Amino acid sequence: MLSVMAVLVILLLPAAMAQQTLRNDSGGVTGATGVTIRGRVLNSDSKPVTDAVVHLGKKDSSGSLETQTDAAGSFVFLGLSKGSYRVSAEKAGLRSRTADVVASSDNDTEKVDLVLGGKGSAAGASAHGAQTMEFSDQPNFTVAGVTDWTAVGGHG
Repeated sequence: MLSVMAVLVILLLPAAMAQQTLRNDSGGVTGATGVTIRGRVLNSDSKPVTDAVVHLGKKDSSGSLETQTDAAGSFVFLGLSKGSYRVSAEKAGLRSRTADVVASSDNDTEKVDLVLGGKGSAAGASAHGAQTMEFSDQPNFTVAGVTDWTAVGGHG
């Protein structure tokens, strides 16, 4: 009987320790290995969006992961490999812009805030290290040639 209990403890102890995670003072999760991508989904009034679906895809891969936001609009993806990711959110027909996130080392934590807007066109996203979109009202063309109009109507 004692030997059976000792075998059970030996077999179950590593599994119990692998599932244990501890929260640190900053609200992060310790004990998880790999890259962590966390953030919040907000509406256009900067209020948290509950139960929004957040999509995460690796840039060089066709697969993707999904999660939902909690009551504070927060989401987290744990245990990812380093690389380049795209993150977006949606709820009730509203979408956010896609945020590009680059995790360059293991145990890296990246923060992304996504803003839901109309059909993805008026939405915003901000990520640590992400580039911002810039708009310009300058012409973006060059003249390829000029036609000589001195012989208009004539044969030349």
